[in-house]
Amino acid sequence: MSTGAKRGRSRALALVAPLLACRPVPADPPSAVTEAEPEPPGSRPPPAVDHGTPPAFAGSWRGPQLRLSFVGPWVLLEPSDAAAGEVPIELRIAVERETGSAFALRTTVAGHDSAALPRPSDWTLLVEDGALALAMGDEPLLRYVAEPEARAPLLGPDLRGEIDPPSTLPLPTPAACLEFASLLCAGFEGAGPRAAGCREALWSVCTARATAQPDADPTQRSRAQTAMLLEAHAVALRFAAGVEAAAPASQAEAARALRL
Repeated sequence: MSTGAKRGRSRALALVAPLLACRPVPADPPSAVTEAEPEPPGSRPPPAVDHGTPPAFAGSWRGPQLRLSFVGPWVLLEPSDAAAGEVPIELRIAVERETGSAFALRTTVAGHDSAALPRPSDWTLLVEDGALALAMGDEPLLRYVAEPEARAPLLGPDLRGEIDPPSTLPLPTPAACLEFASLLCAGFEGAGPRAAGCREALWSVCTARATAQPDADPTQRSRAQTAMLLEAHAVALRFAAGVEAAAPASQAEAARALRL
């Protein structure tokens, strides 16, 4: 495992440990929490990466405060002038209405609406010549200029059908898991390009594990933490296999580095 992945794992686990520690004692026996066994590499074919035709606003855009990268069904958000160590978050984008070059967008985390979202979920977007005009919620329209990117994000598979997060998520689970996924994926990415879809997949793992059968016993909490990390790494490896299988020749080296 790379040094970046190890640092990302440590920081991410520190975020979700309180979620596992503060849950109530379950009615079921502690054996309900078990360690996930990672699948042997190559046990299943890599998941397909097929998100249809890219939208008119696909690409990277920089505004006064944020840098946005629309890739497949996701958008990666990070500060315009991100400092070292800052990592993006990832939201799923759905086009609710389209009129010419104007779009009404809805953002979620893996399809879940959440009060913990860092930005309003309703976005208004206008595609202009080499720029976007974007408003989030009641914010005024802001101009985002196209940013040709030497290292475009890698596009990964949609793994929502393979992970079953709960339908209701008590606070602070969504926000803590959002940061957990961002940090852990950044560790896998290292110095390479971002991988769109990674954060959504690991967020789903985190929320499923953080709301699973808990136990107040320290040993069981440790087992739960281990189980979460094992499952997160197994999902990350499966995600990376899909990225590598679908990567164009120009991104083949970066895709291999994500898995290694």
